[in-house]
Formats: sequence, structure tokens, C-alpha cells
Amino acid sequence: MIENRKSSELRKTFRSAQASKFLSKHHLTPGSIDRYLDARGAFDTATIVSTPPNVKEPDFPIIGANTDPKTRRTVNDSNFEADMSAALSGLGVAGYSMRVRRRGQTVFTLNGGSARISPDSDAKNWDTTIKMHVASVSKLVTSMAVTKLLLDKGIDVDTSITNFLPRHFRVAPTSRQITLRHLLTMTSGFRQIQYGGLNDGYTYYDFKQYVERGVDPANFGQWSYHNGNFIGLRIAMAVMSGMIDPSAEFGVPEDPDAHDTLWDALSVDDYVKYVSRNILRPASVTAKIHPADEDSLAYSASLRAPGWKADPWLGAGTDAWWFSVDEILNIMSAYWDGDGIVRKSASHQALRYNFGLDDTKEWQLSDGVQDCFMKSGYWSDGMSRTQQCSVTFAPDDTLIAVFVNSPIASTNIPSIVERHLQANIS
Repeated sequence: MIENRKSSELRKTFRSAQASKFLSKHHLTPGSIDRYLDARGAFDTATIVSTPPNVKEPDFPIIGANTDPKTRRTVNDSNFEADMSAALSGLGVAGYSMRVRRRGQTVFTLNGGSARISPDSDAKNWDTTIKMHVASVSKLVTSMAVTKLLLDKGIDVDTSITNFLPRHFRVAPTSRQITLRHLLTMTSGFRQIQYGGLNDGYTYYDFKQYVERGVDPANFGQWSYHNGNFIGLRIAMAVMSGMIDPSAEFGVPEDPDAHDTLWDALSVDDYVKYVSRNILRPASVTAKIHPADEDSLAYSASLRAPGWKADPWLGAGTDAWWFSVDEILNIMSAYWDGDGIVRKSASHQALRYNFGLDDTKEWQLSDGVQDCFMKSGYWSDGMSRTQQCSVTFAPDDTLIAVFVNSPIASTNIPSIVERHLQANIS
């Protein structure tokens, strides 16, 4: 009876087909169940020792650093609205939704086209309450969660990731120099490398492969977009939060890969729970990493049904969240405008360190200090059915979110937003 109750409790933790095949009475022995249950919450983050010794920068995570630019730039709202309205309406896409807010008030809203096209079920036009897979904008949300953990646990952002990885990883010597900061800023040295096929570190297994093979010292510290950085952060969060002991062993008879499979599924489960409680709840947002029947669909350039509903849960941390325009703006507002997630001064400093953002360009600086922060997301399948979005913390507390659910010829939404926003900041 006790074994059945524990097995039932363990199965409820998982929703993925990949993990659930290991969660039957046939596969899970009482000993492996006990090891799983004992591992939860058993790790004391106070035992962390930096590897190698780190040098802490004096201005983070200290609260209260004043790094605002001397000149306060503003956005020309009417011109920006006119430019974006003309641009979006002329794209020939399935549909779009855009909203701009400032200090809790809507500045303008632009909706057009279809979130779901007939004969797909429940065809509907776009509005700011319809969810879409935001792809790499999920990285911004992950960076918010990691920033909160750094502050709450007193962990130095320059601590080696070795402290927060499963102990069974055979971390290469060159990977031991990678810190949390390097992952947050995509300066770890990870590159697109062919290991029997294109590998961008999108999954737990890809990240493990990169860490165990090591990085080229010539690439270390240089910015390069790589999804594996945020898979690593998702895994590390489970240890940083104390939810999983890095030494935890999950043995499953007759399946040598089950240990990693359970680590993967556990880290996804803990990541979703932590983000939901500590990032989404303060923003009054309820969201999932799996799509629902009523959510928007991705379409190809032909704009013909059927649309596509991505479910990239394996990439949780780097992708996978489904938000509406209003929901991502709520999250951005809670992070930028208030102290509900972390202190405002800390969130501003984290963004200026480029945590979870796209690479910074010169026009985003004022008096040498960044006052405009952008993150883009793009997701597409083999039929070019596409979801793309852009979110921006713009000058004068201006928050911007734009969603589009099909491809755009010769350009993309981040480029369009950047061009028109840059032209209307002064």
C-alpha cells in the first residue's frame, strides 16, 4: 500500500510521455522511489563552494545602485503608433497583436487578422488576451527567476555553474570556468557545433553534451546566441532553489538513460513551479508551457489551415511559455515598475547586465547607459508555420509587446519594431 501511494505521488509529478514511460510499478523500484522523494528539498544551498573562486562585482546584487542615464529619453507615441500600424497592416500575415503600456496605462493597441483561421476549429481574430508560444522570450522570464534566486539565496552571479549541475555530469575542465553570468548573457563560449547533426543545446541532453565536451577557450566570454545557456539555467535553478540535491540518483532497472530522463523531467517540473509562484503570480498571470485548445496557431506564408500548435516543453527555460500580449506586459511591468518580483533597482541592473536579452546595440544607450532593452522570439516548423514576437522595455517606462503568427517576407518582427522605435526615440 505504501509503495502504491508513493508510486502514485511520483506519477502525478510528470505529464510528459518521455518521462511517464518510466513511472510504472514495473520500472520503479521502492528504492528508486524513495531516492526521488528523499532528494526533494534535501540540498542546502549554504554548502555551495565557488569553483573556481570568483571575483564579485560590487554593484550586483547589491540593492540601490543608481545607474539611470542623466538624459531621460522619451518615445513619440503618436508617430510610433502610426508607423507600426502602417507596417503591421501591410505585412500580409495571418494576424498580429500589439500593445504599448506606460506606468500601468495603455498607450495604444493594434490588432489585426486571425489568431486561428477557418476551417481550424474555433476560428478567431487576434486580441491582446489570446496566448501564443513566445519562444525565446521565455529566456527573459527565466532570467527574472534566476535574478530572484541570486538575491534570495545570496548566490554570487559569478559562481561556477559546476555547483548547480547534477554530480554525474563529467564536466570538462574548460566548462568549469562558465558562471551563471555567462549563461545569463550568452557569453559561455557555447557554439553551434556538429556532433552527428546540428546541435544548439536545445534540450537537457544537448546541454549535457556541450558541458562534457567543453568550450573553445577562444570563444569564452564572447557573445553568441545559443539555446543551451538557458537549458543550463533551468537545470541549475532546481539545485539553486534547493528542490533537488545535485547528488540525487534516480536508478531505474534495465534503462541506463532513465537517470538523465528523470533529472530532465524534474528540472522542468521545478522550473515551472518556481516561475509560476515567483514570477507569474506577482504579475497576476496564469500560464503553462503546453498549449491549450483556444490558443493561437502558427501558419505558413500561404495562410492556409491547418495551423500548427507547438509544444516544445523539452526546451523549458529557453522556450516553451505560452502568454498573451497582456500577460507578458503584466510580467514586464511587475519586474520593471514595482518591487513585486525583486527590488526595482535590482531588476533594472539585471537588465543592464543584459540578463536574458538580445545583444545590445548603440542606439539603445543614453549617455552611455542602456535605457532600452529588447528580447525576441521566433519558432517555426518544417512547413514554415511561424510564431514570432518582440518585447521591449523602452525609455520613459514604456513597455511594448508584439505578436505575429506567420512568416514575414525578407524581415521579422524584431527588426520592424527596432527600426520604428529607434526612429521615434528622442
